[in-house]
Amino acid sequence: MLQALSENNHDEALINATRGQKIATLELIKETRKSITGTDYPFGHAKKKVSIGEYAFEDFPDPENPVEIYSAADALIDNVTRLRARLLGRLCLFAEQVESTLGFGPLLEPADGDDQTADLTKT
Repeated sequence: MLQALSENNHDEALINATRGQKIATLELIKETRKSITGTDYPFGHAKKKVSIGEYAFEDFPDPENPVEIYSAADALIDNVTRLRARLLGRLCLFAEQVESTLGFGPLLEPADGDDQTADLTKT
């Protein structure tokens, strides 16, 4: 929408649609950040102790600047997605450690070209 607006900045319908999306996106950013600000970031950080909301993005965008709002939303999505992947990796590591402690070995890899799931009863 921003690109179309920059190419045709006299289209009133496009201006109104962009304004509406800007307001809706800003509200989603506010709600999302509020919901994750009370939870501590679970990994080491240069600032020592930060919330997930602070990790997700540091500066709140200018409410009148659609480019800043878009950039903040993009950063929020990227950072939360990276955090999710890191948390899942950590959970997998913990699960492997528990399985190892209980005497379970790693699961067998399926043979090349075998689209069937490995038999989980054989370890």
